[in-house]
Amino acid sequence: MEHNIKEIHENVFQYLKHWRGDEDMNFTFRKSNRAGRLEQGYWFYGNDNYLAVSFWTGMDWKNKTPNICFVVHVTGHTFLEIAVSDSDLKNDFVKEVLIGQDNPLNLEGENRRFSKRYNTD
Repeated sequence: MEHNIKEIHENVFQYLKHWRGDEDMNFTFRKSNRAGRLEQGYWFYGNDNYLAVSFWTGMDWKNKTPNICFVVHVTGHTFLEIAVSDSDLKNDFVKEVLIGQDNPLNLEGENRRFSKRYNTD
């Protein structure tokens, strides 16, 4: 079932704003306003099919996406994504520490993009 991406943006924004409360919790917003996306309520990175929320400022400048983000697709599917195409150092860190021999996050993928899906229906 597909959802309205603008509603997803707004719901995620309101949830994070409420969750943050008085805490010092930060999340990233879309930096560019290409095609007037900010005025349209596209608060986070993404397009008409998904949004990507990150709680850290690191960016994969080749993909133009956060290095680590939580992705919400219009179909309702969600996943953690780690994109490190811009740096051998970042890629080595992910492979050695986050995946390692035990792969504690159960990340899938290869090369420089890894993910963990949370709902697969």
